[in-house]
Amino acid sequence: MDRMKFFSTATAAVMAIGLSAQAATITATSDGNYNNAGTWDSATAPGALDEVIIDGFDVNMSAGVRIGIEAASPFNTGTGSVSVDNGSLTGSKDINMGFNNDGGGVDASLNIGANGFVSTNKMWVVSYDADAGANPHAAGMSTINFEEGGVLTWTAGWSSDTFGFRLVTDTNSASFTTATFEDLWDIGVITNSGQSGLTGATFSNYFVQSDAHAGTFRTLTAVPEPGSLALLGLGGLCMFRRRRG
Repeated sequence: MDRMKFFSTATAAVMAIGLSAQAATITATSDGNYNNAGTWDSATAPGALDEVIIDGFDVNMSAGVRIGIEAASPFNTGTGSVSVDNGSLTGSKDINMGFNNDGGGVDASLNIGANGFVSTNKMWVVSYDADAGANPHAAGMSTINFEEGGVLTWTAGWSSDTFGFRLVTDTNSASFTTATFEDLWDIGVITNSGQSGLTGATFSNYFVQSDAHAGTFRTLTAVPEPGSLALLGLGGLCMFRRRRG
């Protein structure tokens, strides 16, 4: 084999091994603990940069879950995801999708399917503007993506407020705001079936908030938008008329 071709092939193989070691698709195969290797098909606990799939099982958190941002300095970031398609991810722990990250570039996602349920203590989400702040960094945005019927709730707020979400707006960890669901919808952090404020959709048409607590809400349920409900109603009426005819 040509020496240069061999070198190129070997280099590509090493890079592929490195990438596969850094991120993998990991699927739950039983009910269990998120950090227990026996819960997953990989026989290893998920890493922050992995694509994690929970479909048909109930997984609990005994420790905080990081998505798209590793715990160890220098806080390597990437496109990690957790998808709860049919089942649950629950526990009185935090879900961190970008806080305490000095490099930016987080594009993590929490995906909640039609039969998915996520319950967490509190949540950090991130929206980085490459031109904002004192330090140069990569742009990125974490997202919480619902399908109709998906549910997200939490059990506590922060020491300084009662709302569970905080939106990081810069690489400086202190640059965050307490965000409402509507705030996150407006900038595209929260979506329902691909719709958000960025597409001109109205938040109240796609979500129902419940469990009011101290002037805030602690449960968010994705619902069909009114146009879909109207079409379903029209379809049912047509069937009724056809049967009567």
